[in-house]
Amino acid sequence: MSLIIKYILITYITEFQFSGFRKRLLIDKYILNVMSYYIILWTLSEQGIEKIKDSPKRFEHVKEIWTSKGIKVHAVYYIFGQYDGVNIVEAPDDASLMSALLSVESEGNARTTTLKAFTYEEAKKIIDNL
Repeated sequence: MSLIIKYILITYITEFQFSGFRKRLLIDKYILNVMSYYIILWTLSEQGIEKIKDSPKRFEHVKEIWTSKGIKVHAVYYIFGQYDGVNIVEAPDDASLMSALLSVESEGNARTTTLKAFTYEEAKKIIDNL
């Protein structure tokens, strides 16, 4: 985004009578390009279990897809219990992440449950505005 457009957006947002919190969110999201965090819980399908030895190679492919959509992978864990794994990622927006997850799930190796996460600082801003 060009500096001129950023200046116009900052001026426009500042002149509007939003609460300080709403203004800060708009500036963070659209001008500073702050991304959201997500926790992705996944389970392997029967197909994924049958091809478990290919799992690390498949994840490298998934990571390439996600990176191309602007998604940053912070952590990947294989776990036991109700889920087979958990990923912590940062994405530019919900639509980008949904697109990436649907492309992965369409391959048939895993199913996901996604949670949007807030940092302590983000949660504190939200709670302070109650």
